[in-house]
Formats: sequence, C-alpha cells, structure tokens
Amino acid sequence: MSRYRSLPHLAEQIEGVARAGKQVVLTPETARLVAAALKAFSTNPKADTIAAAVCMSRQRCTEPCFRCSGIANLVQQIYENPERAFMPEFKGDKR
Repeated sequence: MSRYRSLPHLAEQIEGVARAGKQVVLTPETARLVAAALKAFSTNPKADTIAAAVCMSRQRCTEPCFRCSGIANLVQQIYENPERAFMPEFKGDKR
C-alpha cells in the first residue's frame, strides 16, 4: 500500500525530504506515477488545438472564432499558471 494519499501529498513528502538535504528514493510504481504527473504537468497545448476542441459550432470553425480563441487563451493561461485561475481578477470579478 502507498504511503501517500494523493499526488499533492506525495509532492509534499518529496519536497520535505529534498529540503532536508536527503536523497529521495522512489519505488518503480511511484516513479511511474511521478513520471506521468511530470508529463501531464509539462503539457502545454497550443491555442489552436484547444480552440478546435472547445468549438461548439456545428460546422467547426476553419479558423478559430473570437469565442473559441478566447476560451483557448484562458485554458492556455491556466496551464501556464494554475494558481492564477482562482484569483478574482482573472475571472473578471470586479468585487
């Protein structure tokens, strides 16, 4: 059974060990999980790919329309800085 509850918990454990100046040793199962998480984290899809995926037009945009481009840009910004997605000014909230 794993000694961690979730990926964030595993990340905290690895970070704590590294901060203490100790070596981190992973089991093959955990190494595969960490590798998959790093691959997913490093993925940065292109705006055109995102726009094509979110297009709601029955004809599909040949060139991304304003709406699809806007959504694609938002998704791309979230990939680049996930913490920013939860900031009120990022969502256009004027409170």
